[in-house]
Parts: sequence; structure tokens; C-alpha cells
Amino acid sequence: MSTILANPTEMVRQGAPRLIHSDEELAEYTAALFDLTAKANPTPDEEEAIELLTLLIDRYESQHYPVPDAEAADVLRFLLDRNGLSQRDIAEELGSESTVSLVLSGKRALNRDHIARLSQRFNVSPAVFFGMYSPQPARFRIKRRDKGNYAIRKPGSERASAVIPTQAEASERAEKISPNAITHVERVRNPNAGRRGKWRKP
Repeated sequence: MSTILANPTEMVRQGAPRLIHSDEELAEYTAALFDLTAKANPTPDEEEAIELLTLLIDRYESQHYPVPDAEAADVLRFLLDRNGLSQRDIAEELGSESTVSLVLSGKRALNRDHIARLSQRFNVSPAVFFGMYSPQPARFRIKRRDKGNYAIRKPGSERASAVIPTQAEASERAEKISPNAITHVERVRNPNAGRRGKWRKP
């Protein structure tokens, strides 16, 4: 057996995340998830923790507080109806009433900040806005092309998902393609070093 899982019982005994069995534990796990998703640049370990906590919270909530497994806009509409709220009531969470209208009409996707604020407002897991048991978030790399524009690619892919005039617009497009994506931008080439720099987050 792998040394990583040599003694899983001991790991749980020492405080490793485990199955949730009560609303009190749900509140603790949800608070921990909120703290992690609020970070602008989570580390790879924190991203793993986000995924694990999301799965554990999803499992408990799907058994005790089922929410329709649907698109984010449909889930938001359901939560508004269940709580007797109007679009105006969540304008603060999304930035403006017009943004709420765009999200509900499917013309704009929720970003991570929106999801964090809505999750706190409605006291639900951020995962309900991703779809139940969502897969690993998409990953994109934004790279400057010889023509001066920017290509958005998934790691290992030769074909660009999109080619955009500016780096800022490319970052915005990547977020629209997949609101929860992890995006890295290639640093500007250092002419003295004669090679490209490392990837960084925008």
C-alpha cells in the first residue's frame, strides 16, 4: 500500500477531513471552504482542499438539503424563489442589478467572487453553483503570439480555444469560457535571458 495511505484511520483520528455527519460539522466545513475560495491565488494544495471539501459538503447536502442539479442560473433562480427574494435583493452580491439580469438570462457566468458571496447569502455550498460533484476546474494558459495577439490554450493542446487582441481581454474570455477555470499567463519574454519566463496567474 502507498505510504500516503499507509494508515488512513490514523489520518482521520488526527483531524483529516472526513464524512460530514451533522449540521454542526457542515457549518465548520462550509466556513473552511469559504475561507479557501475567498483567496485570490490559492496554492495547488489549497485547490485540492477546495475540491475535497466541496465533495464532502455536496454529499451531506444532497442527502439532507437537496438543491436541483442544474445550471448556475437555474439554481440562483430557485434560491431566489425559495427565499421570496427579487433580483434587486442580490444586486449587492453580484455588483449591480443589471449583472443579476445578465446572469439569470444566461448571458453572463458567475465568477468565483459572485459564488462566494451568494453561498454566504443563501447559506449553501459554493458547489451548488458548479453542478453537483463538479469535475476538476478547467486550466488555461494565455500565451503571446508572434503577431502580437494572445492565444488561450489548455495545457498540452496545440489548438487555441480562442485568439484575443490583448492579454486583459484574453483573461476575461478565459473566465467566460469556464468561470471557475485556473488561468496562467506567460510572462513577457526577457530579451537578455533569451527565453520565456515562467507561467503566472493574471
